[in-house]
Amino acid sequence: MWTTWKTENIGIKFFGCPNFKVADCGFFKWHDAELSERAKIVLHEMKKENDVLKRKIRSFNSRNNQEDELTELKGELIELKVEMKTTKDQLKRLNREKNMYLIGMCIAWSICMVGISGFLSN
Repeated sequence: MWTTWKTENIGIKFFGCPNFKVADCGFFKWHDAELSERAKIVLHEMKKENDVLKRKIRSFNSRNNQEDELTELKGELIELKVEMKTTKDQLKRLNREKNMYLIGMCIAWSICMVGISGFLSN
């Protein structure tokens, strides 16, 4: 048993084979009597309202999914900020070490130059 939602026979139940939507099986019989025009109008309006509510629910679910994704992205952003701070701190430390090595190299070079100039002056 099925219910038709076409405008002309809205809300009327009928018998049909399980595959009637895919292929015509040849079996069809109305179960309910035809509705009054007023009943058809009321059912049609109710169906329109139901369709609007379904669209609103889909939109609401979509917004909720977007909010969930936004929350997830905010969490990832926080993690990236922490990682960026850690990387900046490591970069500062490495720059200090590099500067210390450069100073050491300059001192070593200066000592070598003083030693070479002293050796050459003798």
